[in-house]
Amino acid sequence: MLFVVYFSWWLLMKKTELLSPAGNLETLKVAVQNGADAIYMAGKKFGARAFSENFNDDEIIEAINYCHLYGVKIYITINTIVYDDEVEDFINYVDFIYKNGVDAVIIQDLGMADLIHKTFPNLEMHASTQMNVHNINGLRFLKEMGFKRVVLAREVPIETIKKMKEEVDIELEVFVHGALCISCSGECYFSYFECNRSGNRGKCAQVCRQPYTLLKGDKKIELEDKYLLSPKDLCTINNLDDLIKIGVDSFKIEGRMKSKEYVGLVTRCYRNKIDYDKVSDEDITNMKKVFNRGFTLGNLYSKRAKEFINGFRPNHLGVLIGEVIDYKKGKVKIKLSDYINQGDAVRFIQNNEVGFYLNRIYKNDLLVNGAKKGEIVEFDSKEEIKKGTKVYKTIDIKLNNYINETSINLRKVLIDGDFKVQNNKIIFTVTDKENTEKIILNDSVFKAKNKPTLESDIKEKLNKLGNDIYVFDNLKIDIPSDIFIPMTTINNLRRDIIKKLTDDRIRVKSNYQKNNVILNKSGIKITNDIFFEVQNKEQLEYILENTDYKCYVNNVVLYSKYKNNDRVIFKMPRINNSNIKNENTLISEIGEITKNTITDTYFNVVNSYYVNFLYNKGVKKVTLSYELTIEEIDNLIKNYKNKYNEEPNLEVVIYGKPELMISKYCLLNTYVNKEKVCNECAKDYYLVDKYNKKFPIRSENCYMKILNYKDINYLDKIDKLQSIGVTNYKIILDRENIEEIKLIISALKIKENIL
Repeated sequence: MLFVVYFSWWLLMKKTELLSPAGNLETLKVAVQNGADAIYMAGKKFGARAFSENFNDDEIIEAINYCHLYGVKIYITINTIVYDDEVEDFINYVDFIYKNGVDAVIIQDLGMADLIHKTFPNLEMHASTQMNVHNINGLRFLKEMGFKRVVLAREVPIETIKKMKEEVDIELEVFVHGALCISCSGECYFSYFECNRSGNRGKCAQVCRQPYTLLKGDKKIELEDKYLLSPKDLCTINNLDDLIKIGVDSFKIEGRMKSKEYVGLVTRCYRNKIDYDKVSDEDITNMKKVFNRGFTLGNLYSKRAKEFINGFRPNHLGVLIGEVIDYKKGKVKIKLSDYINQGDAVRFIQNNEVGFYLNRIYKNDLLVNGAKKGEIVEFDSKEEIKKGTKVYKTIDIKLNNYINETSINLRKVLIDGDFKVQNNKIIFTVTDKENTEKIILNDSVFKAKNKPTLESDIKEKLNKLGNDIYVFDNLKIDIPSDIFIPMTTINNLRRDIIKKLTDDRIRVKSNYQKNNVILNKSGIKITNDIFFEVQNKEQLEYILENTDYKCYVNNVVLYSKYKNNDRVIFKMPRINNSNIKNENTLISEIGEITKNTITDTYFNVVNSYYVNFLYNKGVKKVTLSYELTIEEIDNLIKNYKNKYNEEPNLEVVIYGKPELMISKYCLLNTYVNKEKVCNECAKDYYLVDKYNKKFPIRSENCYMKILNYKDINYLDKIDKLQSIGVTNYKIILDRENIEEIKLIISALKIKENIL
């Protein structure tokens, strides 16, 4: 697997970009040495992996310089939602990384993206996968905003990626390896509502990796699997050619919280595949050793959900290395199906999982450093392990050492050199194709008295680059045959010119521009409405016939019967694969933005800049994010008034079960209906967690939705919301009957005097 990565300008232009993650400096350097064309990373704030080690300011500068020295681009993630009281700090941080040479920023918050584009018009922006871009309209919208690249939602199939590339001239970045989300990208609130840790703030608690049971009504469905929402890991290394052919610009490896060995090995394997079309069974096995939950192609090709999920266990599987054949007196006896070494970590998969490092390995009652496939060995184990239990290796110390040892000075930069003597002057030029340095020396060439300096002498000295990153691809020597040049002169010349070239490579390219942004009011009209989001005809008719309230309807057939009623507005799908957008609708994703639309809570609006941005794109009302407290809403409204000298037209959800996630994966089709045509979503199914919370399962256009186990209820907070400037309110109904709706309305009527 050892190889040397040669970098040159033409190679970068020719190949699809390989983009690797880095959670710290050590991992970044390993990724660069193993062939990454670009690195994505985060500082200590505003990155969607808040629990990664990440980079302080000094480390950011060092990381940028190191990457640029090797011709590697560096993208910094600022892909969280940003609150009003953070905006000044956010812009100062962007200013810092821009001045220090970052190649692009990866961003989620459209309000901040608009502010960045206006403040720093030359700074390259990439749209985060958290934006859930899954259709052509979304691409067009972002291109018009000034984005250069879009990181596609992980759920986009290859045929759609192909159409996107054909129809919109914008760079596309696609995840090719690593962890997957069960929820559609950027559409998960599970962690926020259950753990008060927002995925939109980089603090996802991975609630999907927890065990669940499945109920139908009150009856438990018996299943072997416990981890019903835990996806396998993506691995597309054998399918990269398909993505290259359709023109994908960047292949992204997930893993900012993974080990340096993982990042180094996976980068190396994908580099070999891209450059040499080489991938072996050993490569796949080794990638499983550094981390895997089982491998899947995700949603690129598969239409069957079962191969997407690893219901067996939610964390690193490792690779199978044997089976327990006996346990006696604190020792477990194993027959090996793969090699092991002292320092490896193993896990025994039984009812109570047991795992430990191999500090001692016994073979024939003697201590050994390792053992081979087919041999029988024993390990110390305080816990009893049953005969027949499978044994998995979760850390391979030999592989890890190999990756670390071969990731030093692995990458070289090709340069051309021209050394000549004219008129007793030395003229030495080097170039890396982008930067050229020339040094001219006078009074350094002498008439040879004895042995003249030969071309081979000069070439030998110039090629002694030691541990430097450079290698001469071409080196021309043109000197007279009767001259003498001191070797110290040549050595000093080599050092001086390489230093100049290095300074050129890490020098910040000057495209910095910072503008003062003028904030303009939008002229938005204020409305005062209460909307019910209804799910069926009975609910809709009751609201229309017995109240003055308005309704959002997400059922196309039901809406078609009431579309002429000006109190009924159609709610567009959260995941819109049709590329259709309409005026006067409630919308949930950026591809649907057009004039006279209403944005739903899934836009994750938490700052006043985002509100104003949407108004200026034609939106007439903005529903605020679930992730705002009343105090934060108050702060947003005050900031909006101060900046834009007008009142905002806002809506807040005050009752209902939030959708914790929406997913292309359907566990009912996987575990209940299997191969049959599924209509199970109309029935009463629930996910139940270890705390016995029951989460209803629903469907929208064959996308599975999981609702919260309880309603949010701010019906008694309307007076407070009204007093701070909220003028529109939404009640989300699920399967409430008429009597339950009456109770909700009676609570609303108490507040009618302020509406």
